[in-house]
Amino acid sequence: MSFYFSAKNKGYIRVKDGENAGTIHEFQFNPSQFSHSKSANWSEAIAPGMAYPLLQWVRGNTRNFNLELFMWDKPNEGLIESARGFILDLLPPDYNDDSYERPPIFTVVYGDFIKDCVAESYDMVIEEWDTFGGITQARFTLTCKQVKE
Repeated sequence: MSFYFSAKNKGYIRVKDGENAGTIHEFQFNPSQFSHSKSANWSEAIAPGMAYPLLQWVRGNTRNFNLELFMWDKPNEGLIESARGFILDLLPPDYNDDSYERPPIFTVVYGDFIKDCVAESYDMVIEEWDTFGGITQARFTLTCKQVKE
């Protein structure tokens, strides 16, 4: 008896605005952990004779998180290059031209974690090539900053 197993897509990134609005990239996201952070700024009011300073809330900060996307493309069919192009379109272009537009806002969806974000940076680690130099395995780390929903 044979069984057919295939990895299921568990999340996606959807571009909300700009030239590629509506474009979706699905991904398999199987981390052992996923962390994100949010913080607030507080000011201390200190006066002589106070036993403990008074705290005053100043403002909130953005939620930041890293999204690691594992890509496997064996035999090399261009899936990794396509994913790299999609991710690079979330960041400013390498060259400025007359038609500058800000990088797009996009939605990250992974289970019940749904956030509108902008990209701060990305890293790509190539882990395996085929005999012709085509990339067959890579990991992308996309650093995201949440925008107001």
